[in-house]
Amino acid sequence: MGSVALNSNVAKQESTAVGFEAMRYADSTATGAITYNTALGAYALRGSTTASANTGVSNTAIGHSSMLNNTTGNYNTAVGHDSLKYNTTGGYNTAVGQDAMLGISGTPLTGSYN
Repeated sequence: MGSVALNSNVAKQESTAVGFEAMRYADSTATGAITYNTALGAYALRGSTTASANTGVSNTAIGHSSMLNNTTGNYNTAVGHDSLKYNTTGGYNTAVGQDAMLGISGTPLTGSYN
């Protein structure tokens, strides 16, 4: 549903995308697999712009670019604006709110984050 929501999804199953570019760069490999990814907002599960590099499973994202760089990370939940912005391979993360886990990929945290 929505503009290019599952654009690169070739043989993956059990995924849901609703909004603008929510899974545009979803895994494009032809190997069938159940991924259980759920996205809702604007490019919420974007990951790498090379679709075959995005192999994460069981991820849930709601909101503007909330899992922007997620590629192989599994079992992540992101809700707010850029909440797992730098997560690429990490798993079992939960982030709620703007920039909630901004520094999880080596970028230093500044200010007050919980």
